[in-house]
Amino acid sequence: ILVHGFGGWSRDTMKGLFWYWGGMNDLASDLQKNCPDNKILTASVGPFSSVWDRAVELFYQIKGGTVDYGQEHSDRHGHSRYGRT
Repeated sequence: ILVHGFGGWSRDTMKGLFWYWGGMNDLASDLQKNCPDNKILTASVGPFSSVWDRAVELFYQIKGGTVDYGQEHSDRHGHSRYGRT
């Protein structure tokens, strides 16, 4: 699973004009083509989110379901408890 860094972007953001993983070449697709026995996935997390928020978003992309940042964390940081589904 390839996860972009702080300030990064998802596969869909640049509409295939420029890839976070590979620049002008789609590294994720190249890896999948060259390593067909492995499943290559890319994740999309908040580019400027906290480490906690990014980890929770990644967890729910892998697990599935609605992102739940936790009530205590959400109250402390002033944002919604639930995110994308």
